[in-house]
Amino acid sequence: MSHKIENARENLMSNGRDILLADGYDGLNVKELAVQCGMATGTFYQYFHNKDDLVMQIIYESYKMIPKKIHKIARNEWGFRRKLQYVYRQFRSYQKNYIQMKIGVLRLTQDYENMRAKIMAEINASVEELLVNEIERGNLELYASPKTAAYLLTHFLFSIGRDADIDFNEVWNCMNFKEMNQQGKETSK
Repeated sequence: MSHKIENARENLMSNGRDILLADGYDGLNVKELAVQCGMATGTFYQYFHNKDDLVMQIIYESYKMIPKKIHKIARNEWGFRRKLQYVYRQFRSYQKNYIQMKIGVLRLTQDYENMRAKIMAEINASVEELLVNEIERGNLELYASPKTAAYLLTHFLFSIGRDADIDFNEVWNCMNFKEMNQQGKETSK
């Protein structure tokens, strides 16, 4: 008689993420993961098609947290530079954990590609919200629409987040943003 394992999918995801981050794609073994989670290997396949499916879902879960984290700080009292640095760090962390990992030749299904595009749109919207808030507070002037600026910033920061040699201060200086104080005067970089 089989028994239902409490939170089986969540346990597989959590333990799988830990192994993936510690040992990489090649270090993640489905049979060993199932045993570690106290289940038979067959139970794993009730939740995931294969190892690649698990890995893609782990990556997706991490990726979909980015817009939520950005949204959370978009309207707080931090200065624009600090907010942008936070966004950059979110991208860098994601890139460091997953993109630079040697995860084999994972084929993105159309479903995963659609999810990725949806999350990128949510990231753009969160960054746009951040920019609009800074404009409303009188802390930022843009020469493009907030939507266009958010799209460009998001893609720029995400792309350079892959390069571990670029410090945020260099990024900030290259963008040539001028933060404004409450009186509309430029503050020091």
